[in-house]
Amino acid sequence: MPLDDDETDPDIDEQDLDGDKYLNEDESACLGEDSPAPNDPAVTPPNYADSSYPTDPSHPDYDETKVGYKWPDCLNTDDDNDGLPDDCEIVFGSTTSDQGPGDDFDTDGVSNLKECIDGTDLRQAPATDFQLTIT
Repeated sequence: MPLDDDETDPDIDEQDLDGDKYLNEDESACLGEDSPAPNDPAVTPPNYADSSYPTDPSHPDYDETKVGYKWPDCLNTDDDNDGLPDDCEIVFGSTTSDQGPGDDFDTDGVSNLKECIDGTDLRQAPATDFQLTIT
């Protein structure tokens, strides 16, 4: 039965018009306002880890209105939710789950997260100057 002009289809998710599990606003934010993505299920933003928005209310990025939707990479800086930003893990190759942001992989006294923020290599302690004094 056709809908009246003032009725909406109850089966259409207004937040995800094309039904691809990405929020319209996320598709526009990641692919541009002029992108056909919000209305084309074949056009989706990159999401290499196939991440979804957090479902745990204690997660810092939890938003109950986004639960059940995919979380595109352009908006998700930590696909594996280990506390280390993806860009740092890519640069330094640290995607192991046994190393967290508070750990110190290279045992130099600086946390992995601090090294990521500072741009130093979390896998290698800095070289120390060695001075030998003979008396």
